[in-house]
Amino acid sequence: MRTVVPVPAPEGIEFNQVVVPVMESVRSAYLLELLIRRQKNVLFVGPTGTGKTITVKDVLMNKLDRETYSTCFINFSYQTTANQTQDIVDLKLMKKIGTDDIFCPPSGKRLIVYVDDLNRPAQDTYGAQAAIEILRQSVDNGGWYDRKTNTFKNIEHVQYVASMQAEGKTPVTSRYLSSYCVISMMSFDDVSLTSIYKEIFHTFGSIFPTNVRQLGEPLVEATVAMYRQICNEFLPTPAKSHYLFNLRSVSQVFQGVLSVPGGYVQSKQHLLRLWVHECRRVFEDRLVDDHDRGFFQQLLDDTLEKHFEETLAKITVSDTLLYGDFLSGSASITRPYIEVKNKESLRRVIEEELENYNLQKSPNMKLVLFDYAVEHITRICRIIRQPQGHALLIGLPGSGRESCTRLAAAMCESELYTVDIKGTYTVNDWRADLRKFVRNAGMQNKSMLFLLKDSQITRDAFLEDINNLLNTADVPSLWPPEEMGKLISDITGPAQEAGHTDSSRDGLYSFFVARCRKNMHIVFCASPVGDNFRNLVRKFPALVNCSTIDWFSEWPLEALRSVAVEFIERSDSFTREQKTSLVDVCVQTHATATKYADKFFQELRRPYFISPFAYLYFIETFLTLLVSKRTQSNYLKNRYNTGVNKLLETKEIVSKMQKDLEELRPRLMQTSAETEALMQVIEKEKAAVDAAQAVIMVKEQEAQRQAAEASKIKDDCEADLNKVLPILAESERALETLNKNDVNEIKSMKSPPGGVRIVMEAICILKGVRPTLVPGPKGDKIPDYWENAKKMLGDMHFLESLVQFDKEHVPDAIIEKLQPYIKSPDFLPEKIKKVSVAATSLCLWIRAVETYHHVLKEVNPKRQALAQAEGELKEVMDHLAMLRAELDEMREKIRQLTIRLNAAEEKRDSLAAQANKCEIQMVRAQKLISSLSGEGVRWTSSSMALGKSSETMLGDVFMSAAGIAYCGPFTGKYRELCLAAWQKLLTDADIKYSPNYSLSSTFSDPVYIRQWLIHGLPPDKVSIENAVIVDRTTRWPLIIDPQGQANKWIRNMEAGRKLVVSSFQDDSFLRNLANAVR
Repeated sequence: MRTVVPVPAPEGIEFNQVVVPVMESVRSAYLLELLIRRQKNVLFVGPTGTGKTITVKDVLMNKLDRETYSTCFINFSYQTTANQTQDIVDLKLMKKIGTDDIFCPPSGKRLIVYVDDLNRPAQDTYGAQAAIEILRQSVDNGGWYDRKTNTFKNIEHVQYVASMQAEGKTPVTSRYLSSYCVISMMSFDDVSLTSIYKEIFHTFGSIFPTNVRQLGEPLVEATVAMYRQICNEFLPTPAKSHYLFNLRSVSQVFQGVLSVPGGYVQSKQHLLRLWVHECRRVFEDRLVDDHDRGFFQQLLDDTLEKHFEETLAKITVSDTLLYGDFLSGSASITRPYIEVKNKESLRRVIEEELENYNLQKSPNMKLVLFDYAVEHITRICRIIRQPQGHALLIGLPGSGRESCTRLAAAMCESELYTVDIKGTYTVNDWRADLRKFVRNAGMQNKSMLFLLKDSQITRDAFLEDINNLLNTADVPSLWPPEEMGKLISDITGPAQEAGHTDSSRDGLYSFFVARCRKNMHIVFCASPVGDNFRNLVRKFPALVNCSTIDWFSEWPLEALRSVAVEFIERSDSFTREQKTSLVDVCVQTHATATKYADKFFQELRRPYFISPFAYLYFIETFLTLLVSKRTQSNYLKNRYNTGVNKLLETKEIVSKMQKDLEELRPRLMQTSAETEALMQVIEKEKAAVDAAQAVIMVKEQEAQRQAAEASKIKDDCEADLNKVLPILAESERALETLNKNDVNEIKSMKSPPGGVRIVMEAICILKGVRPTLVPGPKGDKIPDYWENAKKMLGDMHFLESLVQFDKEHVPDAIIEKLQPYIKSPDFLPEKIKKVSVAATSLCLWIRAVETYHHVLKEVNPKRQALAQAEGELKEVMDHLAMLRAELDEMREKIRQLTIRLNAAEEKRDSLAAQANKCEIQMVRAQKLISSLSGEGVRWTSSSMALGKSSETMLGDVFMSAAGIAYCGPFTGKYRELCLAAWQKLLTDADIKYSPNYSLSSTFSDPVYIRQWLIHGLPPDKVSIENAVIVDRTTRWPLIIDPQGQANKWIRNMEAGRKLVVSSFQDDSFLRNLANAVR
């Protein structure tokens, strides 16, 4: 270490970016750089957590000349194929200029391909590893074959660096290993580990007070000692395959400790409480049972006593020790990671977040926030708040893994992303969804959470990509070339804003990947049942190595009680005392079923996993069946009571019918007589109406003739008027064109032309203006209209007076006096227009008035004739209207009589029908009474029996619901044990049940059971109970049927319902299943 000068970490560096050099890593990095420059292939071998990957990447990214070397990173996994490996390397190569079959890195660089987890790929049938064999071909033969053209591609200027674990993996062929210079990296000893984490604590612990910083060295030593003991004591087994610990676990402890603001850690007690919490989250949360957790608590207590002279009881006041950052407002601001001291305030905060979640998102989550759920939500929030925080949630279905994750993501304001796996979902669809998720995390620079469940893993390729994301935040060949170009273009701006100096394609993509690593969080939900989980851990180690594990154990009694209270308190089917008793019984019932499931496995080696979902299903089934049973019982009881009451009512009705029948007969005879009398009156009235209608028809013909004559006269008048009215209208329009200026023009004439003068004289004659006598040329007095005409023109309303002139009543004398002007050749509009346009309009108007007068003289006699004709027509029409009114009155009278007749007939028919019906009903009722006289006694006794059974219904339905929810996998012996235990619980809770209770008698009918037996159901008790469970359950029944008895029963019973029989080997299986669901 003398040749290495310790360099303090840069200010502002993140925890995950700190690299502390030690002797082993510096020595290995020196050898690697030396061998790379000598163009040698290098292989690092060593256990997990020795810094192989960090050392190699540090040399490749920081110590080699970027102008001389380019890099390519490949992470091998269990599913890595030769094609994937070849494609990743080919993307970094281009055809050498001037050649056809030689490929090399661009720009004259040398490509360093780093393969991590070299021995991870699975062996094929013949023991070969295809991904390694393609690399061996490249090293030994200098290239490989192009899969499209089947020609050999020579590869130049490429060398390989690899790393792998030395133990527990698939061995690599020696022929390939011989091409490498092998460097072994040993596990760090305690001295190296202590020096690493002392430096880290010194770098990030400067925010703490001096008295707290002085505890850094013993804290590091205690953590390393704890880590060593855990690695030695908690070893992986087939049932605990995730008990894998490495230095990442130690780093997670210090990352959590150093996340707390310095002002919140003021004393030794504060620091140790924080350290205990982080050790629990990193180590204890993955432990599977109480025995291991108890051993860990003892180990923690011993470590505290040894290094700090403290005990766990003094450090932790209560069993629940929680830290979180969600008590301080929005996640958009920096929130302090502090201890949660008040659990009730924590619960209120989560309840508020749940309420906000349900208001904003769909579907709503109906969660019961008991302490167990609150703790897991807090743990997931702690993981999400950390950069590169990923979670592996292990638990049975229904334990709340997905719900807790969704709520935690909302609390941390991290956008939740899930995929919808359908029958046609392919790897291409998966890659498209993955690109969308990664792009949002890197491009939008916001926190993204990818939630994935093991039930969604239809192909191992899905987890292959998840494994790569967990390891490197990148997936090989994820981006097609066209999308990669757009990605680089889009990330250029954000990279420049962030101060990223490397503008090369690889540099920008590295910036994008770094952003993804910081912002994305992956939560994988797995079930520990069966071999699937163990295989996933073996094939995809990053699920454990790069994640914080949270084991969802069985719900504690407090959780079971909270759920029972939530469901039962909402129901109105119980009294207050029953609700209190049922909550305790529900909890103990689930505990009893779990106990016998363990015994079932111990004695018969048949595993039976009772998940929290079974408990929820049990309570829901109990409430549903109780309502159904009570409804059915009340329905039957009401039917029996109704039958008895009907028999009594029938007897009363028969006697009443006899009395009513005697009263109906006289009324029926009277109504018939009244109907006959009305019919005779209507006949007489109809004859009078017919006579009146004949007279009216004659009058109508006469009126039509007179109306035709009047119309003819009217048409003649309108025809004559239509000849002159256009002329008159045209003259009036001409007048409208005149204005005050035109009138003033004529008025201002001192010596008007002859045309103007005669026009004004004619207007004066029409308007009755007298002339003045002026001296004539012979010395006599002659009449002159001009002076009076100018006065008339001076009237402001002159033009209006012409428009409103009474053309209808012009005297004949004035028209006669006007004739010389009309006949004068100088009074033509064409001649007058030559001297005055205004006088032309006045001339036209005069001629129109004169013409209109002559037309009126011809039209007026016709108008008088028309008026006389219309008067005569009116008299005829008035007389005709009077006759019609009289006829309407007669018709109305007949209508009223007809209504009375119809009512009388209906009354007569109704009375007849009533009498007939009464006779029929009375006969039938007498028959019914005689035939059901014995049934009344049976119905009464059945009603009383149902009333008595309602007292034990609660206990019977409770045991039936428990049997349906829990007893399906049990054999008859264990069912009897469970039933006896449940009956004791009900007895202790003072809940009654039937002494001879059975599931088949409570929720089945002897008729149905008989039909089942006919269809091939075995007649034993267990088989009948199984049939009841299949019939009553709301879940899909999975029948374990080694002898084919259930197969035969179902085929026979459902034969008439278009039963479709299919198996997984059928090509049409999915289609048949989809059609059945549809």
